[in-house]
Amino acid sequence: YISESLANQGEDQLRSYGITADDTVVGLNPGASFGSSKCWPAEHFAELAEQLQDKFNSKLLLLVGPGEEAIAARIVQASNADIINTAEDGIDLAHLKPLIKRCDLLITNDTGPRHYAVAFDIPHIVLMGPTNEIYTASNLQLATVLQRDLPCVPCHKKTCPLGHHACMKEITPAIVSNAVSNYLRGG
Repeated sequence: YISESLANQGEDQLRSYGITADDTVVGLNPGASFGSSKCWPAEHFAELAEQLQDKFNSKLLLLVGPGEEAIAARIVQASNADIINTAEDGIDLAHLKPLIKRCDLLITNDTGPRHYAVAFDIPHIVLMGPTNEIYTASNLQLATVLQRDLPCVPCHKKTCPLGHHACMKEITPAIVSNAVSNYLRGG
């Protein structure tokens, strides 16, 4: 549910970012309060952003909440794409709702905002690392879950106990970009 007031705030925020009704908007959600094991590498998000902008001519909305400013900065700094960074706007979970609802596609770690995409029937790609997708398997007709088949998965740990974070690093930007092709047309 989004209140009228919150919806209006979201529309104002989107306008301030230069997003119009005609734009194709891809939300990028790089955070995960659970722990670093659920976070896809910032460098991967940066490379993916470049691919999405080139291939799909989309507006890229980097959705970050309090405490996620550092990962947002790393993504923006490492990418040549035009990324709309929400990090400086103090957006909390409630204020993410109307922004996610406007997305044509959300690319997200396995974290709370993913469930907003489910609730609003927004197609989404979930970058699944150390957890078992069965625990959050709902509305999968609009979801693509990308997870590597590794002996250490699922470990359900907040940090990689083996120190390599392969479950997330091996989901390459090319794999994600190919999955995006199932939802968006090239620009």
